[in-house]
Amino acid sequence: MSIVVDRMAYRGVMVEQTMEPKTIKTIAFTGLAYKPGGTDGVTLWAYQTEAAPSGISDFTADGREDGHIYDLQGHLVGTPRRSAIYVRGGKKFVYHRE
Repeated sequence: MSIVVDRMAYRGVMVEQTMEPKTIKTIAFTGLAYKPGGTDGVTLWAYQTEAAPSGISDFTADGREDGHIYDLQGHLVGTPRRSAIYVRGGKKFVYHRE
């Protein structure tokens, strides 16, 4: 997944994070600043603080509307096995495993 903050692009992943000292789970992003030819070593870590998800905007599916399921890094996923956000048919969805 890529995020742009103050004109700097960061490439990373979305993960489920347990907030301490509580046991509340939230979604977090961790990534490295990216520039052509590699990274410059600057990292970004962010997490959701709202009670309810507000959604993702400006999402691009790169034309993958083939019915397959992909993770947010664009990797093909046979069957979701963990709670996360996935993409199918160009639309994102949350798979929650009890």
